[in-house]
Amino acid sequence: MLPLVVTPALASPFSRDGSVSRDLELEVWRDEDGSVVADGCVIDGTHWMHLPGIATFRFGPALDEVTAAPEDGARQGLVRDAYLRFVLPNALHVRGVEVLHASAVLCADGVVAFCARPQTGKSTIAYALGRRGYRLWADDAVAFDASREDVLALPLPFAIRLRPVVRAHFGADDPVEPADHPAAPARLAALCLLERADEGDDAVEVSRLPAVEAFMPLLRHSYWFSLANQQQLRGMMERYLALVGRVPVFRLRFGTGLRQLPAVIAGIERSVIGVAEPTT
Repeated sequence: MLPLVVTPALASPFSRDGSVSRDLELEVWRDEDGSVVADGCVIDGTHWMHLPGIATFRFGPALDEVTAAPEDGARQGLVRDAYLRFVLPNALHVRGVEVLHASAVLCADGVVAFCARPQTGKSTIAYALGRRGYRLWADDAVAFDASREDVLALPLPFAIRLRPVVRAHFGADDPVEPADHPAAPARLAALCLLERADEGDDAVEVSRLPAVEAFMPLLRHSYWFSLANQQQLRGMMERYLALVGRVPVFRLRFGTGLRQLPAVIAGIERSVIGVAEPTT
């Protein structure tokens, strides 16, 4: 799905210092501390993203690939990682495929996805479930198709990336999973919104959310290139409304620290995995 093609150069609107070569309205993506991760713009239907120190990427609704022109000295692995974790989800969005910022595992009833802000524990939880026999499905990006009664999770290439303290806890290498995904689409069985409890609160709480309460929190974990295109925005809202109407959404609240992980996994297996179809 939208393969990456690397080329030495592109006729890009971005100059080598990241500035744009004409008067364009830029989209800006920032990380948790406010630092700029990427700039983007649209020219005649073609979408551009510039990730400083990595590459300039080109994609669009009419293009069947993502093209990257790496910056001098950028490693091939760094360019591919940026494509997988950031550019591909945005490229899919502009083609009408929605993507959640989530990790996921494949269970007997389908895919269970974990949405959260960075460093909340979604990759750690997915990896821990993988060690219990569930198949790792995604890390950072879960694409879905809500055009049918059973919402489908769409397979994307990925690599699980664990923080050093988590790798040490499990004795794992990084990346854990090769960046290939041979699986076919699978039913999206459940979604979990992960939240950290207050310091000192060790309780693990799992609660199912009504669709009306799940909509906005899930939307906050969506990938989107721009909200300026009203037709694209309307389609996005319709797909997320269909998602919360057809897939059960849970809030999972837990304390900090890896010592909480066994209780978190037990709560997921008890209250989320294998849930029944959502009631209407």
